[in-house]
Amino acid sequence: SLLAWSGYFLAAKRASRRCEPLEYTAGATLVGGIAAAVLVVATGTVPVLHAGAWLWIGLLAVVPGTAHLLMNWAHHRVDAGLSSVLVSINPIVASAAGWVVLGQRLGVVQIVGALVTLVAVSLVARPDDH
Repeated sequence: SLLAWSGYFLAAKRASRRCEPLEYTAGATLVGGIAAAVLVVATGTVPVLHAGAWLWIGLLAVVPGTAHLLMNWAHHRVDAGLSSVLVSINPIVASAAGWVVLGQRLGVVQIVGALVTLVAVSLVARPDDH
């Protein structure tokens, strides 16, 4: 995961010099979709989808896709080191959403870990005073 994210950030940062964020995001999504389709066909794990599943599939494409588009827009404007630190709050947001939306329980370890991460990110991301 670390290598994949690092590669993605660096590729997006480099691509931001040559193409618009929408073009890069669409291309990356297309390549990812083709790779996933090849894996599904190659492994014979084609799922049987019910009509109601298409709404969730559409939301799954749009919501994270919009976040990736915004992140790709920011790559041209923000240092890759800073943006890579900032995305480490994603698990905190996901855990909080799971708690609020799905009623999932958060243990002491998760809460303490989230607080430590938020403090660390705020210290790293704060502007220089000079």
